Amino acid sequence: MTGSNNFKTLWSGLSSFSRSEKHHWVLLMTKASELREMNDEQLSFALQETQKELFQLRFQAATERLDAPSSIKRLRREIARVQTIRRERELSQQKDA
Repeated sequence: MTGSNNFKTLWSGLSSFSRSEKHHWVLLMTKASELREMNDEQLSFALQETQKELFQLRFQAATERLDAPSSIKRLRREIARVQTIRRERELSQQKDA
């Protein structure tokens, strides 16, 4: 199974969970090697969802106590990981051109 099909299958297989719960579960499974298997569209989606969740956590942290304050750090690292992979692809395309 390819990386894109694997991601779609994983995401749809979590239909009984809320969107936020799905995202947490997917993030726990994403390593740099798994992110590299995703196509650009999936990486953009993952980045967008992670940024949304980080915003929500920051908002929650400002208004109340977080259950897991380390989740902000984890999300920031996940965003950096995705952005790094996107930049690697951009540089490799420039090199090939």
